Amino acid sequence: MQEENVIKKEENVLSFADVFAVIKKKLALFLAIVAVLAAIGAVYSYFFMANEYTATASLSVKVETEFGEPTKVITGPDGKEYTVIDNSKIKAEEAALSYASTIASNALSFFNSNNDVVYLSAQEKYNKNYLEANVKPIKLNVIRKGLSCSSQSSQIFLSYKSTIKNPEKMLQCIIDSFLETINEKDGDKAVFEIYADRITVLSEPLLQEGQGRFGRVVKYTLVFFVAGVVVSLCVAVLIALSDANKKHTDKN
Repeated sequence: MQEENVIKKEENVLSFADVFAVIKKKLALFLAIVAVLAAIGAVYSYFFMANEYTATASLSVKVETEFGEPTKVITGPDGKEYTVIDNSKIKAEEAALSYASTIASNALSFFNSNNDVVYLSAQEKYNKNYLEANVKPIKLNVIRKGLSCSSQSSQIFLSYKSTIKNPEKMLQCIIDSFLETINEKDGDKAVFEIYADRITVLSEPLLQEGQGRFGRVVKYTLVFFVAGVVVSLCVAVLIALSDANKKHTDKN
């Protein structure tokens, strides 16, 4: 009885050869699935996807120290003067860099989705100065969605992706609004003291070369092609399982 159960289990095991046999038998069907999905990807990306444009820029945080060069002159036992490393100055510079890194990281909060001060100002600047004729004003949520930002050491990196053809203009508006916000003053006193006059533009907004419509079509055609291959394999496995169960039922 035990040997009979083992034999039945072995008969129910689906091998790669079974799946390959199904693929070979129904090759035309699987090729059609792959071709149709690849065609869907190509048509969708060509006719229904708008071109996207990207602009990038970077900001730098600088914290001034009161120390000059990290060296000092001492007089040795022999009465001669020697230039040596001043550890106190090095530590001060390291502390300043660490503080600048903290400022850069914390400054990202101005670009959070729940902080509309910078975005509202940027929206107003862009719609007033750069909006093309017969084009609807850009909505606030579109601006928020298009911006991505990060910090590394004492630098802030900004990227703006959108279907508008001049994303560098929008990014410039965002940067201008950000700098105006952090440098805002209440009388003679800065509103945001830890940021004021410490963040400057390192690299101006620059339009990046996009992949274009052809590149996008190739990309999505390949993606849907791979999806077609996966779907075809799944279908082949299901057919092979169905055939195996049918043979097992016929034997019983």
